[in-house]
Amino acid sequence: MQRSYERFSSDVLDAASAPVRLHILKLLVSKGPLPYTEIMYEAKMDPVRDAGKFVYHLKTIRKAGLVAIEKGTKKYSITDLGKMLVEFSRDLEEWVAVRRGRLFVRTSKMTIEEFDRTRIASSLVTEAGMPQSLADEVASEAEERLLRFGTTYLTAPLVRELVNTILVERKLEEYRHKLTRLGLPVNDVTILLKEAGRKHLDSAWVQQSAGAAVTEEYVLLNSLPRPLVDAHFNGRIHLEDAESWILKPSIFFHDPRPFLRKGLPRSTPPVSFETALGALLRLARITEGQAASEQVFDHINVLLAPFIQGVPIQRVQEAIRLFLSQLNWDGFSNSLPFRTTIGLDRTIPRSLEKSDAIAANGKREGVYGDYAHEAEELFRTVIDASMEIARNNLLVNPSVTVNLNRENLSEPDSLLSMTYETSLKYSIPNYRIHDSEQTVTVSSDGNAIVADSTNVASGAIVGTVQVNLPRISYEATGKDERFLQGVQNAVDEAVKALEIRGQAIQERMKEGLLPLLSWETDGSKYYGSQPMAEIGLLGLNEAVRHHIKKDVEAKDSLAFLKEIIEAARRAISESDNPKLRIRVGLHPSPEASSRLAIIDAEKYGFSTIVYQGSKRHPYYTDVPLIPLTQKMPLSSRAYLEGEAQKLLDGGTTFPLLMGEKAEKEGLARASQVLADSGVKHFTFSKMLSRCQFCYQVNTGVHARCANCGSDKLTFVAKRAGRLIPVDLWTEPRRRDLDRIAAYDFS
Repeated sequence: MQRSYERFSSDVLDAASAPVRLHILKLLVSKGPLPYTEIMYEAKMDPVRDAGKFVYHLKTIRKAGLVAIEKGTKKYSITDLGKMLVEFSRDLEEWVAVRRGRLFVRTSKMTIEEFDRTRIASSLVTEAGMPQSLADEVASEAEERLLRFGTTYLTAPLVRELVNTILVERKLEEYRHKLTRLGLPVNDVTILLKEAGRKHLDSAWVQQSAGAAVTEEYVLLNSLPRPLVDAHFNGRIHLEDAESWILKPSIFFHDPRPFLRKGLPRSTPPVSFETALGALLRLARITEGQAASEQVFDHINVLLAPFIQGVPIQRVQEAIRLFLSQLNWDGFSNSLPFRTTIGLDRTIPRSLEKSDAIAANGKREGVYGDYAHEAEELFRTVIDASMEIARNNLLVNPSVTVNLNRENLSEPDSLLSMTYETSLKYSIPNYRIHDSEQTVTVSSDGNAIVADSTNVASGAIVGTVQVNLPRISYEATGKDERFLQGVQNAVDEAVKALEIRGQAIQERMKEGLLPLLSWETDGSKYYGSQPMAEIGLLGLNEAVRHHIKKDVEAKDSLAFLKEIIEAARRAISESDNPKLRIRVGLHPSPEASSRLAIIDAEKYGFSTIVYQGSKRHPYYTDVPLIPLTQKMPLSSRAYLEGEAQKLLDGGTTFPLLMGEKAEKEGLARASQVLADSGVKHFTFSKMLSRCQFCYQVNTGVHARCANCGSDKLTFVAKRAGRLIPVDLWTEPRRRDLDRIAAYDFS
């Protein structure tokens, strides 16, 4: 028996004795299963001249049990025995290196290579752009230190760490910055896994978050000028969705008419209502990879009205239910789909009334004003389907915006009454008040884009930069002139960052990375000729309170608030940027509102800063202007929000929490009050509970399901204009949920 074991080990060692066979084994360890031809190529053997030798070598190591052929793929893979042999050979090579007193590097290719300082120099030149002479000098110093340390066993990351240390010591920070390798520490991935479990998210979220962290690191290390990166890190500004800064725009507003008329690429125009909805759904799926945070389809009931003429209402209802359900979350976890918003018009906008209507097969049939009845029927169907879906699964996506005409708001309206009922029960719609002279489309959070001559507002919002207004106030020390100059400086930084994003998106389009946005429609790109961008005034409330020493509702506080907004808009106009239309708005940014408050607390102390929440969980107000936790009469709050919205050309939103006694009539009266005060975008909401066992949905927060008694409940609340599971709210906002002032619209 002993002799048979010795014979086996002798055969195995003999099989691996040839350098080419050992090279093949190492290759399969580092690269995984490979086909015959690729192994031969990597082994640098000639397919004709060396074919016989190669077959012999493969046969030898396979017979020894070191490799195996996978069924189906016919690829060669290494066995456990083969892996053991490779590990043994590496240990042997390292032992030899130590005995000879030379430096060797263990590479990621499963090889031991002799240390060569010219490789360091080459890396510094190619990766960091360092002059050759300086690179040679740094490489020589690295070699001297390694020899002095007496280190024999090296790894590539260890060598890189040493080089980075030398660059820091020599104050060559610019080169060290470029030499940084992207990646997540193992512990960061562990934290993501734990966070996913705590927040009931799925495995795809972990992968997406890890990828986003790496691309954000790339953007901040390699794509932006250091002064802008420093401004972001130290909290003067905050770049929203920084991970997408050089890849794609933030929000995209669709005009689907070219696709209804011509069809999507490689397809024909829709021939029915169902195929029209299918085209919109496909368009939405394509856009998910080409916009960072949201896409918007406005006037959907008007643009699709010609397709339902003569179609049985039951078919229309079934198609709408399927369309909404396919955009909605699955309900199994808290992982949310890509944010989509659809807009419904209570009446056909004047800008579309005389516009050519596109019907089945891309034909022009009359004008949209001819389809008022069909548009109203679609409005009703979407609202009905939204409520039906929400009974069991809540309509988290898409967000629904109801466009109302200011002139007709006070008239009795059964459809609008049904919409208010949807707000009361399931917090679904947002409301946009329109003036007859201008057509404006908004995202779920109130980002506004104005229609041009095409009658439908379309194009991109490139991105948003939040300006830390409280920081400006702390540094102004009560001096108005210094404060307004601080606004000018911060806006200048924001404009530069937005310009870089706009240019990067144009480059991605030229490279073919954004094919939908590059698609030619009627002689111009779908992306639009002049995209928009936004600057957010984060902490406007806290900045005014700190500077004026009074609440915002005070007369002089409100006057200075208007000065701030006007100063920001003036700074934008003076920046003279013809490629972007940059506007000023107030939009939700939970990450920025917490991050910047924490940075300022560390820098100035809690005795100086003005903040919401607690010392452990501070944050600045983003939307609305007046903190939701501050109690005041609706009329007073509406007046202040309206005064701000009149000046914010980039838009904002005004979320209102409904009390238990709220009624449809009360919401109708509140809408009139808000419209009369100048509020253009608002929403009504309640806390909602959804049972994970029987899927029953109820208003309020409950310990157990009223239907089945289960304690497995998902709580959902509206953050600005979108329903979001409370588990996904930031900790400061979640802790303040029960302090939000509710209004009994009875």
